[in-house]
Amino acid sequence: MSHLKALDFGCGIGRQSILMDEFGIEAHGIDIAKNALQEANALAKKLESNATFSLYNGKEIPYSNAFFDFCISYGVLDSLPFALAKELVKEIDRVTKTYFFLSLIGSESISSFASQKEGRDFNGEIEVQEAHEKGTIQSFFDRDKIYTLFESTNFVIKNLELITHTNLMTNVANTRYYIVAQKAHDETSKNPH
Repeated sequence: MSHLKALDFGCGIGRQSILMDEFGIEAHGIDIAKNALQEANALAKKLESNATFSLYNGKEIPYSNAFFDFCISYGVLDSLPFALAKELVKEIDRVTKTYFFLSLIGSESISSFASQKEGRDFNGEIEVQEAHEKGTIQSFFDRDKIYTLFESTNFVIKNLELITHTNLMTNVANTRYYIVAQKAHDETSKNPH
């Protein structure tokens, strides 16, 4: 069995990195938040994990071309301005050999932000006014915006799922896309528009 290396992009406190290490994958987590990385390192030490964690500048991923076999990113690229997310997907493309798994908040989730008056299928950006994420950017996605995110990369979307959870007491829907992208080997396998 070959040795796999994975990038946990926007690793936070390192849960996914530590899980990948438990499965024998050489896991590297990066994040822009020093306090999250301190918690990740403490958790890895407590669980005797070999996952490694690094601070990065939010623009250039500090690894060489095709260093990782695959990359994961859960709920990170939707917490950035879309223009920056597009640039970061190019960086992920640069450091990744094959697969990219990510999740993004869906356009219907705008209804869970009480301060917003946008329509149900809003695919723009807002500045969050609620609780722990106050002052951050939230970018909402629909299918077209997801394809636009990948258009200047070598990734082809292989699986695109939309999961909706509805609170039946409030009738508020939360949606999240789960995407598996794979590096294209030729121009004929690029994403359709």
